[in-house]
Amino acid sequence: MIDVELVKKAWVQCEGTCNCTRPSHNHYLIRCGRRLVWHERGDFNAPGGWEIYHHKGKNRDSPGYYEILCSECYRLVMSGKDAIAVTRRRVQYRKT
Repeated sequence: MIDVELVKKAWVQCEGTCNCTRPSHNHYLIRCGRRLVWHERGDFNAPGGWEIYHHKGKNRDSPGYYEILCSECYRLVMSGKDAIAVTRRRVQYRKT
């Protein structure tokens, strides 16, 4: 279970917007920035829906361990599609 206080701290740090910067989601070094709504956590059909993602290997007691993601970015992360896209991009870079 994720501590609610850490979720709130992560929310404040990202200013209520999606914090995703994955190139495989076409953000290219900038944050997704989609506006999120606090009470729509876990509601992926809501326009401000979001979920929290935790990074492996980081300190679980730190807000930096958690990442606030919009529903679209969260789905891509959890489906593994961003890992596939990054792998394909690396292969393309090696060929050129």
